[in-house]
Formats: sequence, C-alpha cells, structure tokens
Amino acid sequence: MKKLPTSFSVISSLALIIGALQFLLSTSTACNSVEQTAPPGPAAYIGSSTCQSCHAQEHRLWQESDHHKALALANDSTVLGDFNNGVLESDGIRSRFFKERDTFYIETEGEDGTLHVFPIQYVIGHYPLQQYMVAFPGGRYQVTRQSWDSREGKWFHQYAGEQIPAGDWLHWTGNGQNWNTMCASCHSTHLQKQYDYSTDSYQTTFAEPTLGCESCHGPGSNHQSEVANGQYANRQEYGVIQAEQVVNTCMPCHARKTDLHSVQRVSSEWLDNYIPQLISDDFYFADGQVKEEDYVFGSFVQSKMFQEGVQCLNCHQPHSGKLVQSGNALCLQCHEPSYARITHHFHAEEGEGAQCINCHMPERTYMGNDHRRDHSFRIPRPDQSVEYGTPNACNACHSDESNQWAADQIDNWYGEDRAHHFSDELLPGSQRNAESVAHLVALLNDSTQPLIARATAVYYLGQIQDSTAAQVVRNVLSHRDAWIRHEALNALNAQPVQDWLALAHPLLQDPVKAVRIAAARLFHSSGAYQQLATEARQHYQAARQEYEAYLHLQADFSVGALQLADFHLQDGNAQEAVQWYGRALDKDQQMNYARLNLASALGGLQRPQEALQVLKQALQQDAQNPRIHYNLALLYLELNQIDAAEQHFQQAIVLNIPSSGAFGNYALMLLQKGRFEAVLPLCKKGLERYPQDEKLLYAWAMASIELNKPKEAIKALQRLTQLFPDNGYYREWLTELSDPST
Repeated sequence: MKKLPTSFSVISSLALIIGALQFLLSTSTACNSVEQTAPPGPAAYIGSSTCQSCHAQEHRLWQESDHHKALALANDSTVLGDFNNGVLESDGIRSRFFKERDTFYIETEGEDGTLHVFPIQYVIGHYPLQQYMVAFPGGRYQVTRQSWDSREGKWFHQYAGEQIPAGDWLHWTGNGQNWNTMCASCHSTHLQKQYDYSTDSYQTTFAEPTLGCESCHGPGSNHQSEVANGQYANRQEYGVIQAEQVVNTCMPCHARKTDLHSVQRVSSEWLDNYIPQLISDDFYFADGQVKEEDYVFGSFVQSKMFQEGVQCLNCHQPHSGKLVQSGNALCLQCHEPSYARITHHFHAEEGEGAQCINCHMPERTYMGNDHRRDHSFRIPRPDQSVEYGTPNACNACHSDESNQWAADQIDNWYGEDRAHHFSDELLPGSQRNAESVAHLVALLNDSTQPLIARATAVYYLGQIQDSTAAQVVRNVLSHRDAWIRHEALNALNAQPVQDWLALAHPLLQDPVKAVRIAAARLFHSSGAYQQLATEARQHYQAARQEYEAYLHLQADFSVGALQLADFHLQDGNAQEAVQWYGRALDKDQQMNYARLNLASALGGLQRPQEALQVLKQALQQDAQNPRIHYNLALLYLELNQIDAAEQHFQQAIVLNIPSSGAFGNYALMLLQKGRFEAVLPLCKKGLERYPQDEKLLYAWAMASIELNKPKEAIKALQRLTQLFPDNGYYREWLTELSDPST
C-alpha cells in the first residue's frame, strides 16, 4: 500500500460516470446459477497495470478517461499549468508559479496571511481545470484555489471576486480545502484516510494514486488467481445488469453524501454505506434542480430515466467515460425521432435550441469554469418559475425575457395542461406552512414518485408544527424504505418523547446502518434512552457505539468535530465537549454555533468569565444574532450584572428571537428587581406569541398583585390553573384572590 509523503477543496468534478465490469457488480443477480469455486481468501489490490495484460483494450480506453487523470504526482508529463514564472493577481493576492529543477512551486498567501513558497506534490484533474496539492505537517494535504484553466490556458481563482482571509474555512489552507477529507476518496483507489483524532493528524494511504480499475471493480487478486488457475474460463456469461447496480458503483464519487464507513461499500443498500443528501432547498432549488455542488446521484435518482431502468452505461462508455453517441443521437437511442423535430422543440433544426440537453439537462458552472449538466432530465416548467422563482431552461437561454413570457410560450406550443411532476407537490411543500402538509402527504404516499423526493417530503413534514404532519411522520417509522425511516427519525426531534418512544425504539436494531445511527442520535440527544427497558437499552448501547464511531469518522471535518462536541455535551461530559468545540473552531473560525455551545459547556464547568469571552467573540462576528444576545443576557444575569443583562434581553427581543424563554426570563428578572410597571407590557407582548408560557403568566400574576390589579392577576391565574391543573399552589392562589372576604 502506498503511503503519502508526510508533511473540502470541494471534490474536483469527475465529469464522466464510473463504469463497471459486470462480473464484480454488487448484487448476486449478476451471475447465472453456476457452481462457484470459493475465493482463496480476502482479495488484495494489485494495481491497474496488472489488468493490462488481459484487458488491453479496456486499459487503453481507461487511459483516455478523466478517471485515469483524477490524481497524479506533479511532474513534466502531468502538470498543465504555466510554471514558467506565471503570475496571477486576484482578489488582493499576487501568486507566482515557478519551477526549480524537478519541483514545481507556488508562492502565495499562507496560513499566517503572509507570502510563502510551497512545493507542489500532486495534481488533481486535467480538464476543464487542474488543481494543485501542497503537503502540510501532520500528513495534511491542502488544495490551492489558484487553478489552471485548461480550456482557456490561464491561471484563475475559483472564488473570483471574493477575498477569503487566512484562517477562513474556505481559505486554501483551511479545512474546506483539505484533500484528505474533501477530495481523496474520489481521486484515488482504496483510500485509507487514517485520521488520528487524538493528534489531529493523518497517515493517509492509497493503493493507486488515481481512480484505477479496482476503484470500480474492487480488489483484483482473487480474479487474477482464478484466471491463472484456469477457473474463470469455465464461467458462463453474466446476466442483465440493473440500473441500481450500476448507480451503486458510480454513486460513491458522484453523490453529495456523508460516508458511514472508511471503505467504499458494504452492501447494495444505499443507507448501509452513505447518507445521501436530500433534494431539499438547503442544497437544491425547491423543485429538485441542482443548485449547490450536488453532483449527479441526487439528480439522476429523481429522474424518470432512473425510474424506467435507464443506467449510467446507457449513455457513458464504461472505461473511457465518453458518451456512447454524440448530440441528439444519444437521446434517440430510446426516444422517438419526432422528439428531435421542430414540431417538438420549436427551434431552428441546427440551432442550440434543438439540442435535447439544452432543454432537459440545463447546466450550471462550479469551481469557476466547470460546466455541469443537471441529470434529472426534467421538462422545463417556467410556470413554476413564475410562482416560486425556480430557474428554467427556457430563460437560461432567453435571459432577456421574463418567466411569464416563457410560460406563455410553453402554453402556446403544448397547451395549458402540464404533465404532473413530483415538484408540483414538493414546491408548495417546501414552503413549510399549514398548506404544505397536504401536498407533502400526497407526495409521500405516491409510491410511483422517486424515493429521494418522498424522503424529502418527510424532511419537510418534520419542520412543520402541525398535528397531522407529526402523526404522518410517526406512521412512516415502519416504512419499507430505509430512507423514509431515516428521515422520520430525524423529524422526531421536535415531538414529545412520549409520542414516539414505543414506535421508535425498534429502529435501534434496524437492518440498515444509517437508520440505527439516526435512532441512536434521537434517543441520545433527547435523553429518551433512560426510559428504555433493559433489552431495548442493550439495543440502544449497540446502536450508540455505531453512532459514536460514525462521529469519529467525520471528526477531521469542522462539522464532524462540532457534532462530536455536541455528543459529549449531551452526555454531560463538558470537559470533552470543550476540547471538541475548540477543535471545530480551529478548523472553522466562522462557526458561531460552536461558540454558543462552547460557552454553555464552560458555564457547566463553572468557568463563566471564559464563557463570557467566547460569547463576546461570537457577537463580534454576528451582532444581529438574537440567540447570542439571549445567551449573553443569561450569563450576565448569572454574574449579577443586571444592566448588561437587560440590554441583551431587549436586543434579543428586538431581533425577534424565536424563544419564549427570552421573554419569560427577562420578565422574572424585572420582577425580582421590583420593576413591576415594566413587567406587564413585556408579558403582554410575549403572551401574544407564547400564550401558554408559564413564566410569563406567573410574572403577569405577580406584577399585577404588586400593582394592586387583582382582576389582572385573576386572569393570569385562571390560565395557569387551566394549563397546569395539577399545580395546587396556583389553585390556592386563585381561590384566595377570588374570595371577596380577603
């Protein structure tokens, strides 16, 4: 195994889909019923050059592919950029590229904000851009944002127009540009990240410094032995390969997802291996079109093509990755010739508007110059653009026209009726209001719609405060699809434990790993595991171990460190939480959420002055964040600095904090200080938003008594006794005030 020299660029796009030799695809249906000889033992990686002797044609085609050029040592044959004292001045930084003897160098801004000279050790990709890797201490590799535009033959900065300071997560020396975390698994074969979280360092290794044959086909030593022993020649031809099998092979590098293992795949079930990103409006447009760097998987599996059994290899050659046909001929493999005629597309026959892909696979640009096409193969819907502001292919070309113009053109050509698409439900569902529920339930219950869209519907339902939505989420905890169960578990966080405890605990032993982890997270964060019976508690402990291992697998990433810190804080281990919040902030100084929780952990360790400094740092970064003001108010109150506490309580309310506690705790503080006249208007304002808040009702009653307003106090106490009938103190107090003799 090759070890990197010691010393989230977002993954460089692999523009073509990974192919797969049929005999090593992941499901048992690929082979006819022939008696198999047992393999000689665990297979080992033998390198692409070993495959060449028997598979010369495939090897030659692979060498033409983007996969072959995914990663390489920097040398005269691999480096494309101008290192003959080339210069790039961009966004306040002057970078110089030069070569001395056999080593390529870049002089640019380093971690400390000053110029340094860095040797280039690896190159990533080749077209339309090439990136460059620099070794740092601790086995860490960073990818420069200064990249070579292979299409235009020039240096460029991927974030043109943005000045990214040293220390920022997106600075090329930051965690967002760390190769080990963000790029390595899809730019090498059999990557072993080997992150040591105790020292925050790597001992990363790989079998081959690019995407070799075994990236798609798995380790080849057993196959090599079978051939050498004459066993493989006796096998029959393999059967039909299903679309999902091919997608499983391509998915690891062509999906926005979170890994569940340090190895690429352990089963054919997606959620045993990864947690794929939903097509929610967090990363996609609300109709499911790509927005962020979403890659191909999330688009393709929502498409009608995938639903009908189309697979990657129908369009892409398995070894070169090139298209199997050019132009509209690619689509006409399956579609009627009439789709390429003017009577369908209403554009000049030889023009851009006559190309299928320009209407059904619109492109977006990522990484500065990389144009990628949306693989959802959707019909343009400018009518949805009019109502929801989503993009459409028509206005992508006719940018000088309005969405309404495009919608009218579609009506004129095809009539006013549009074929139903899941986005007709997902778009109103993404509004996350009371009217959204019916749309989301309809989408969820329609088994003909893509699974990824239905799972997204569950995600949205979990964000709507509605009893019907809550019940639907609980109902699908037993759904046959793991992705639905997974999202249902995540959606339960906002529901009372007693509503889901009995329904959710069986999922602690779900057959799918991502579901078990989601169940463990839910029971851990809510503390509900303490209510489990002995046997169920054992299931929780097993799932918790998987959950904690998963968190450690992500711990080299800033968000992973943050999640691990939250895990320890929920466990009551504030000291460990403080260390991991610190690690997260070292990797991303802009992560204010970490500062809020770090301050809470420091407070739990009786270190209020340190907590105060952390919150002040958070406020410097985001002075308009009401949560920071609220936490500062509580801390100043604890420190008995009343004036400062009041200032921040007021600011939190002005900034419209979504928390009854800000009103309630502020009211109790004013009550304690005898400022009764200020309590009543504050309670009135708070109760308009939180009519059942106990602290506000109590403060209203107490202030009314002190101001000799017994009728007001009685109103407050009547509400308290209705909401909290078991509280004898409120009943006695109400009886006393209502008695005319007192």
